[in-house]
Amino acid sequence: MLKQVRLLSVFVFVLALGASTVLANGNRSATRVNGTITLTLFGGPGCDSPTGLCSTGSTSGDLVGDVFSEVTEFTEGRVFNRVRANTTITTAEGQLITKLSGRVAVADGASNTRLRIVGGTGIYEGARGLIRNEGTLDPATGVETVIYTGTVVVPGN
Repeated sequence: MLKQVRLLSVFVFVLALGASTVLANGNRSATRVNGTITLTLFGGPGCDSPTGLCSTGSTSGDLVGDVFSEVTEFTEGRVFNRVRANTTITTAEGQLITKLSGRVAVADGASNTRLRIVGGTGIYEGARGLIRNEGTLDPATGVETVIYTGTVVVPGN
């Protein structure tokens, strides 16, 4: 038991350093990711969301590619607007399929969301994980810029 606790402590330490590692069971690998996402809100053609709101943009950093979101729920509040969306990050290596949830401050557009990874294609086949986003949505332009950090876990070889 003590050996398992030590192994778990080493694993948590390595993950905290942002290194890629193989989990103790040897069949999944976890990779720390960081970077920036820039999105522009839109509606109309190309947006089949039940709310009529979508966003498209790009991501840089550890995940480089395009981002597309369909807002599935939008709840207006006095202090925060709450949002849920189906979001796909497309890179040269495959797609990360995620469920976004979070909030945007009404007063200043400060956004705090998370992307729960529920699957993927290519090298992300069977992916799981969590990516946290913090940034700002400019209500005048509909442009949101966020800094992301998280962990992508994929089946190993």
